[in-house]
Amino acid sequence: MGKTVLLIHGAFCGGWCFQDFVPVLTARGFTCHAPDLRFHIPGPAREPDPRLAQMSIADYTRDMAELAASFSEPPVIVGHSLGGIIGQQLAAKGLARALVLLAPGAPWGILPSTEDELALATGLMRASPFWDKALKPSFDVARQDSLASLDPEAQRRVFDQFSAESGRALFELFFGCLINAARLRSMPLRSPARCWWFRAPTTRWSPRSRGGRSRSCIPRPPSAKPPGAVIS
Repeated sequence: MGKTVLLIHGAFCGGWCFQDFVPVLTARGFTCHAPDLRFHIPGPAREPDPRLAQMSIADYTRDMAELAASFSEPPVIVGHSLGGIIGQQLAAKGLARALVLLAPGAPWGILPSTEDELALATGLMRASPFWDKALKPSFDVARQDSLASLDPEAQRRVFDQFSAESGRALFELFFGCLINAARLRSMPLRSPARCWWFRAPTTRWSPRSRGGRSRSCIPRPPSAKPPGAVIS
């Protein structure tokens, strides 16, 4: 397997969220790249770049495709949540040697299927029209959702690195099934990339059912369980 790794973060985050991954992979001989998606500036209280509001998942994917194509070999792509959607689309373009997907979004969007997902989607819709705005992260939401497994001190420390997110990209993430389902669901994977899926057993909004539906689009690796890994 190649030694270049491209790590793609999720919504409201930055390349910093892989800071514990990079030293481990580097010690094993991998060359790691953990870029920030465009206009993702750390600091939840900072005013976002106004151009962030209109960034789409396709824009993020084009940026990451250019980066992946600049490497001397196709990278192993690690994608978390929104980054997992981007990783799947890069694989469809033949730009991934292998995929490691961490609680990824489905490539056709996330139609709420659990109470927690419904609460997140409802909260977005109640926040007034958000699809043409750059949204700042909410600590109250994060501490109950993505940071729920951390102690209060760690929650605040990690949240202080969050960034604003594109309302357009969030709309596509949650409601993409309403606008491009047929195209994305039939998206062919021309890449021979092997794919591993990881999901924390306590995650609140990445149910097994979505992983199963998404996995059906991607070839399973010959080894269903890498050494030391637990796959849902």
